[in-house]
Amino acid sequence: ACFTITDEYEITTDYLINPNIASRYHNYRTSNHTKLLLGPSFMVFRNEFRSLSSTPKEIVPPLHVLLMFGGADHANLTVYFLDVLKDLSPLVKKITLVTSSLNQSISEIRKKVQKNYAVEVDLKIDIDDIVSVYKSVDFAISSAGMGMWEMGILGVPQLIVSSSEREKKYVNHLEEEAFI
Repeated sequence: ACFTITDEYEITTDYLINPNIASRYHNYRTSNHTKLLLGPSFMVFRNEFRSLSSTPKEIVPPLHVLLMFGGADHANLTVYFLDVLKDLSPLVKKITLVTSSLNQSISEIRKKVQKNYAVEVDLKIDIDDIVSVYKSVDFAISSAGMGMWEMGILGVPQLIVSSSEREKKYVNHLEEEAFI
């Protein structure tokens, strides 16, 4: 079996799996016997997300906001949105910021939130229990990675920022189809 996010290459496999919502519109070059398993029905979720269903939470300020742009955040979106949310402090009561030790801006982030930041910021690095974080927030600003799908299952309203060419392709498709 082969997991893929692209149709740019010829792929020889018995099962081709692409859980991306835009995958059904790709033109895969495969053998005739290859079974195509395409779309979010074939997303591999951890057990915590397999039987959950939720309606979207209502957005009522002031909000508990989650910032999460992947472990490394190469585009430095965390720092950018910390500045944006500081300016929107009347609408925000708390920020939970989730990242990993791969993030090159952790020291800059720590300085920003310790220096009279407008609201409480809970910085979480390399956490194990992301589900409880998702359940505790009112709104999320995140990249278009796996967290976007997980929060969608839990009904967390999100502002999605695509931070890579791969993400831009399917975020554009999701927008065209009015999913986001």
